[in-house]
Amino acid sequence: MRTVYFDVENTLNVPFITGIQRVVRNFASVVLNPSFDDPELDFVPIIYDHHAANWRRLSAKEQNELVSSSPRKADFLSRVKRKLSRLVLRVKPLVINKLDETAIFFDIESSWHSRLSRNELLPDLQKQGVQIAKLHYDIIPILFPKTTHPNTLKVFSEHLFSHLLYADVFFCISHQTKQDLIDFCEEHAWRIPESRVIRLGTKIDALQCEPDDSEGRFHEQKNLGRYILTVGTLEPRKNHVLLLDAFNTISQKTNLNLVLVGKIGWQAEDILATIRSHPLFNQRVFYLGEVSDTRLQGLYENAWLNVIPSQYEGFGLPVTEALARGVPTVCSDAGALTEVGANHAKFFSVSSADDLAAQVLEVAQNKASYQTLLRAAEVFQPISWEQTVADIVDGLKG
Repeated sequence: MRTVYFDVENTLNVPFITGIQRVVRNFASVVLNPSFDDPELDFVPIIYDHHAANWRRLSAKEQNELVSSSPRKADFLSRVKRKLSRLVLRVKPLVINKLDETAIFFDIESSWHSRLSRNELLPDLQKQGVQIAKLHYDIIPILFPKTTHPNTLKVFSEHLFSHLLYADVFFCISHQTKQDLIDFCEEHAWRIPESRVIRLGTKIDALQCEPDDSEGRFHEQKNLGRYILTVGTLEPRKNHVLLLDAFNTISQKTNLNLVLVGKIGWQAEDILATIRSHPLFNQRVFYLGEVSDTRLQGLYENAWLNVIPSQYEGFGLPVTEALARGVPTVCSDAGALTEVGANHAKFFSVSSADDLAAQVLEVAQNKASYQTLLRAAEVFQPISWEQTVADIVDGLKG
């Protein structure tokens, strides 16, 4: 049996759960489940211990945190407790002295933020004979440098180049991200790596991270009225300003409200100011910030329409999350959104607020159009995370 080590340092350390952390947690919940049994591969989540200068396995507590939907707490007391627990961990037999030559190192998350640079790690693993696999999300920092922090662009580029040099296989989350990768390699005369396209799973049942306050959820949905939902981090690439421009037209011709969900990201100050200064803010335009999985479940269930206005997505989990719950969906025509939404969503030109408004008004003012979009969502068949893992397992076996 070969061991597949996958690094989960970033997922456990950040105090939020967005797309990549959700992928890592859902992947881990499948491969670490006692019911998962593969005779050839054993999956082991690991963290690099910078004090011991070595990899270690997760403690039982960390493994439970990994497969939950609650991010770590960021308050001072919680940070102190984590540091103390790590001191205790170093005296326990959790250290991995060396990845053996039959092992596979699966780089699954946003490890460009890791202090252990892949420029140092990957060539060393290759010398050991370890197979290197990469879950490839996108090259957004390179495609849209103006929407990316300069330091993120730097470390992301170094991270990508290291994998292009040393990785044995890329698992791309869409045909779009695979083609972007090939185009980039051809343009810069890099080796085109072996790559496989997989589809990300969609978890329909929310992981319960708080008590299910049904009464509170009912009152919240009632207060929000009939609403358009958009889910995504507040950052320029998510195109919230264009959505707000479109809503200025939509709000004049319908009784629809707008609900925005997502944590505050980089360069979000202007976006947040635009939301809060909107004349209908907290009347018909609501920004709820970052919400739990349980609350998000309720928001999806009660949404009249889901809109994804992004300038680009390598996949677009909010598309499949909404469609899997039968929520009619309108997306921009950028990146992999047309691939992921396919025949189950409507699309608008990514640069046109007028086109977005027109698409929404069509389904708002024409009952037959809305019913057609509703049926398209209801027949959507999401891919399970078990199937995603099965595709990755097949690829790792060659």
